[in-house]
Amino acid sequence: PVMTNVTATASGGTYSYGVRNTSSSSPTMINVTATASGGTTNYGVNNENASNPAMTNVTVTASGGTADYGVYNYSSSPLIRRCTLSGDDHGLFTDKGTATVSQSTIINGVGSVDGGTNKCVACDNGVGGARNDNCL
Repeated sequence: PVMTNVTATASGGTYSYGVRNTSSSSPTMINVTATASGGTTNYGVNNENASNPAMTNVTVTASGGTADYGVYNYSSSPLIRRCTLSGDDHGLFTDKGTATVSQSTIINGVGSVDGGTNKCVACDNGVGGARNDNCL
């Protein structure tokens, strides 16, 4: 599937998902704004179980919860290009899989666990600092 010029917003509840890709859903996402806020745990974009979207010009925001993730990947490997990823806790977090990010801004933390990998090329932290190859 293709998502173009979409604005998705979620708020409140235990889990809020701006966009949730699951079970091998691997959309092409172009010019998308995804926002999640006010839930206990907020995910701007959540990719899980072999969901490997191609994201271009996507703005992702997660805020206002106990845990806030701009893009959260579980056993998924998205390609992220020219995007802005912002989460109060993590702009990008990968649990298994590999996130490949280029020419993007990642605001706040970048994390990984259980073999998750983040790879960055020409990325920054939103306040003038460059991100290294591991997005740190």
